[in-house]
Amino acid sequence: FVFEKRPTTASYYIYRRDWVNARRGFDFKQYANRIIVQYNSGASVETVEDTAAQGAGPAGVGVIRSTFIDIPQITQAADATQAGDALLTKLKTLRMNAESVILRSNAIILDDTGLEVAPWDVQVGKIMQIVDVYSGASALSSLGWNNSFLIVGMEWDDASQTLSLIPESFDGIMDMIIAKAR
Repeated sequence: FVFEKRPTTASYYIYRRDWVNARRGFDFKQYANRIIVQYNSGASVETVEDTAAQGAGPAGVGVIRSTFIDIPQITQAADATQAGDALLTKLKTLRMNAESVILRSNAIILDDTGLEVAPWDVQVGKIMQIVDVYSGASALSSLGWNNSFLIVGMEWDDASQTLSLIPESFDGIMDMIIAKAR
């Protein structure tokens, strides 16, 4: 098993018309553009925020959404700020929130060179972009929270000839940030 950085470009492209079923959307409780870090056994507080993400679109969401994190083991303001910045980076990024995406048997899946990929050859750890869903005012090929997702699981069902994809979720991000800060 090898840890790799999250990719920043799409490896696969699909069309919305090829979806059999998808449980998806955006859950605002998983988004934050201000992080309040309590540290030093509760004696100190640091706040980090992204004012551009708090402002009006297209860069922002037009609201301030705060998340609180308590890391009593941290004693220095710089370390608390670093932990807050790491969490802010994760939580200010809008991403599709989905439990599953199921593609029909004759779905067209293209790789980053435009060649068709067999569904059983799709790999986890790659970004899937939905070609016919556009990310706001962005260019046609731009990745956005509503038109792409990181594949964290997949299953090919030979009997039904369907590919089930499991997109990334926000579960465990907070635990991961805290673990890194310790």
